[in-house]
Amino acid sequence: MWQLTLRVQSRNQTDTRALAACLATDCETPWNDDDSFSIHLEESACKDLRAMWNTRLRGLIATDSVLKVFGKHSWTPVPTFGSVRPWKTSTNSSSS
Repeated sequence: MWQLTLRVQSRNQTDTRALAACLATDCETPWNDDDSFSIHLEESACKDLRAMWNTRLRGLIATDSVLKVFGKHSWTPVPTFGSVRPWKTSTNSSSS
C-alpha cells in the first residue's frame, strides 16, 4: 500500500479556503486548524499514487496562480478626505 499526506497552508486563510475548495470534488480536505488542511492519498500501486498526486497538485497550482493574479490586481478603495465633487453631466440644449 502506498500513502501520501500533504498539509496545505497558503498566504492567508481566504486563499487556503480557496485551495481546499478546488479539491472538493477530488478528495476530502479535513481542516487541521483554522489555517491549514490536509489531503491523504492511498493507492495500492505507486504509479496510481503518482497519478492521483499529479492531479491534486495541478489543481492546487492552477488555483494558486489565479489567486496570485487576483492578489496583484485587487483594488482596495482609498478613503477620500476633503470635498468630493459629483460627476457633472452636460446637457446640450439648443434653442430654436
